[in-house]
Amino acid sequence: MVATRTPRIVVGVDGSMTSLAAVREAVSEARRRRAELHIVHVRAPVSVKPAPGSVSSPVAAERRASANAAADAQAQGLIAASIQQAMGELPAGLDVQRIVAVGRPGPMLTERCWHDDDLLVIGNTRTRRWRHPLHRSVSRYCRAHALSPVLAVPPSR
Repeated sequence: MVATRTPRIVVGVDGSMTSLAAVREAVSEARRRRAELHIVHVRAPVSVKPAPGSVSSPVAAERRASANAAADAQAQGLIAASIQQAMGELPAGLDVQRIVAVGRPGPMLTERCWHDDDLLVIGNTRTRRWRHPLHRSVSRYCRAHALSPVLAVPPSR
């Protein structure tokens, strides 16, 4: 007997207006495809500087763990606020996973979608044509590197 896999709709949120539009589109796609909805916020790693002259200690490890827990709680709050602002509340009957990832947004989002029936939904900002080459767009990264289809949602008017 072969187990059937439920397709996933993965949407990245950062609290911006374009990510709210992406959440609305992702919810519609998840309903239409009867897919799991994964709402992902990618946060930066927490850096806790040790006290001058100290070596790694249980106190430093505890401070790191506390800082990471606080950053995760803040990220979960951002996900909840994004859902609230985009939809009011999520529709009943939708399987939703709220995920906090740590790292760079582009790679963290693209590695969550690797099957043909997965879909990555991202907000697509209208950027100026000439940008500094080191300030890469998450949207551009995802479109170039994702193994699954990517839906780039333009900002709403």
